[in-house]
Amino acid sequence: MNGTNSTTVGRVAPASIQHLSNEILLRIFRHLYFENRLPRYWVYGTTEWKDEELDWEDCDLSSPTVFPYAPALVCSRWSRVLSEHPLFWTRVVIAIDDDERHRKMVSESLSWSKDRLIEIEVVRRSYSHNKDHAGETAMVNQIMPCIVQHLHRCQSICFKLIYTSSFPDLRKWFRGDASSLNSLELKSDIEDQTIVDRPSLSGSKDRFRFATPKLRNLQIDGTNFHRACIIRSTWIANAYDLSHITIDAPIPSSSPQKVCLRTTLKVLSELPHLSSLVVRGLTFTAPRLNGNSQFTLAARHVVLEGLGGNAVAHFIHALDYPRDICITRCSLAQVSFFPCRAVTLEDIDEEWELWPPLANSTITELTLTLCPGFNDEILDSLTWVGPKGTEVYMRDL
Repeated sequence: MNGTNSTTVGRVAPASIQHLSNEILLRIFRHLYFENRLPRYWVYGTTEWKDEELDWEDCDLSSPTVFPYAPALVCSRWSRVLSEHPLFWTRVVIAIDDDERHRKMVSESLSWSKDRLIEIEVVRRSYSHNKDHAGETAMVNQIMPCIVQHLHRCQSICFKLIYTSSFPDLRKWFRGDASSLNSLELKSDIEDQTIVDRPSLSGSKDRFRFATPKLRNLQIDGTNFHRACIIRSTWIANAYDLSHITIDAPIPSSSPQKVCLRTTLKVLSELPHLSSLVVRGLTFTAPRLNGNSQFTLAARHVVLEGLGGNAVAHFIHALDYPRDICITRCSLAQVSFFPCRAVTLEDIDEEWELWPPLANSTITELTLTLCPGFNDEILDSLTWVGPKGTEVYMRDL
C-alpha cells in the first residue's frame, strides 16, 4: 500500500427519463393537467378549487403540444399511465386532418374518459383555404360515429372548420338524449352552400328527436340555423335554458344565403330565457314592416352586424326593451326608434338619418363610431330634446 490516499469513483450509469417511476410520471402529468385548467370564478383568498370548478384553458387546439395528447404520443408507457386517469381526458381534441396514429388516439381517449362528462373540440391542423370541400366533409363524416356514441355525456361540442358545408347535419347525426350539453358551436371561415332543402314538415319532424334541456349557448351559421332550427324547430323550442345565441354568416364564396326573417323571429321568440343575441352578416327575406311585430324577443343584450334591408327594424320592433343594443354596418331602413337606454352605432352610412330614431328614444348612453350622419345639429338637438343626463361618446366620426 503506497503512502498516498486514493479514492475510487464508481461509474454512474447515465440517467434516462424512462427510469422515472409511474408515481413520478403521474405527479408530472397532474401538474401539467392543472397548468391547463383555470378557475371558473376567482374568489379572493382562494388557492384551491375542486375539479368541477375548473375549466380548460383556452389555447391553440391545432397545436401538436396540447395536453394530454403530446405526452401520450411520447411512448406506450406514458400513454398507459395517462390512460389510467379519466380526469386527463375530459377535453377530447379531434384534428380531422391528422394522421392515422392521432386518429386512433381519439377513439382511445373517448374510452379513457370513462363515464366522465367531456368537451369535444373538432379542429384542423391546417386552415389553408385551398383545401377540397368534399375532402373536409368526408373527414367530418368519418369521425361523427365516434362522437354520437358519447353524445349523452358531452358538455360542449365545438367545430372549427373551413367550410360551412362540412358541418355535420344536425338532423342526421344529433339525435336522442344530450342531457348534459350546455354549448354547441359551429364555426367556419367560408360559406359555400345554399339553402335548397325545404322538406315538408308533415310526417317527418317527429323522426328528428334531439333533447338538450341544459343547452345555454348556441353558435351556428345561417344555413344550418335554417335547416336545424327552423325546419326542425321542436328541439330548440324545448331548450328552455338557451340564453346565448349567435347566428352568423362566414365570408361568402357564392351568392348570399337568404334566411326567412319571420320564421327566425318566431323561433327566437319561443326562448323565454334568451339573454344575449348576436346576428351577423345574414341576408333575410323580410316583408315591409307594418305596425308592431307579432313576435316578442326576451334578449337583453343584442348585437346586429352587416344586416341589410329592413331587418334591423324588424328586430327592434320585436325586442322587449333590451338593456343595450349594438348596430354595426347595418341598414337603418324603417328604424323609427331605439328600444333601450344604451345604444352603440358603428360604421353607419350617412344615407341613414339618425335624428328621427334618436328623437323617439329614451337613450341615456349613446356611443358612435364612424357615423358621418351624426353632426353638431343632432348633438345640439339631443341636448334639448333627449332625456336629461344623456351621455354621448363619439370616435372617428
